[in-house]
Amino acid sequence: MTMRKYVLLAGLFCFALGGIAEAGETRLTESLIKEFYAKSAIIHTAPYETYYAFMDRHFHDLYRGEFKITHNIKGVPPQKQVMPIDKEQYLKYAEQEYKTTSKMDVENKVMKVKLSDDGQDAFVKDVSFMSGKLDVPAPQGMISMYVEIKGVCADRVILNKGVIQVLQSKCHIENDMVPMP
Repeated sequence: MTMRKYVLLAGLFCFALGGIAEAGETRLTESLIKEFYAKSAIIHTAPYETYYAFMDRHFHDLYRGEFKITHNIKGVPPQKQVMPIDKEQYLKYAEQEYKTTSKMDVENKVMKVKLSDDGQDAFVKDVSFMSGKLDVPAPQGMISMYVEIKGVCADRVILNKGVIQVLQSKCHIENDMVPMP
């Protein structure tokens, strides 16, 4: 797996933010946004098709994100990378997460919500934690790694035709990996 794919893996969990909000909402509220983020962990245990459909629906077509990631791999000096990503790139790599991860635990907590006066958009700061098994291709075959990821994101979410969508994200992600026996 290339470093770019590690970056995507670390970022994907941060962006599986949204909940299962249905069309028809007329205003964003703090409680609706918190529910939207709280349900995000559920999507990681769903079949890939469900995850893909969810991400496609809840990421705006003009979505832009930036991941600043630090990789801490046992026995290797820390590696830092900045990766801009759009919706198309995000969806392209989403399947990779499902092929390479298993037994993942995901938690998310909304730290701050700032709503616009008209209730059509909001800035959200959240922190996410993910841990589990990651399979990494290597010259000697697949290597299983235990991974712990912490991500802090500042997101702009909007209400688009009654559906909550993520429009922008800036995330700082710490990715710790240790080979499994």
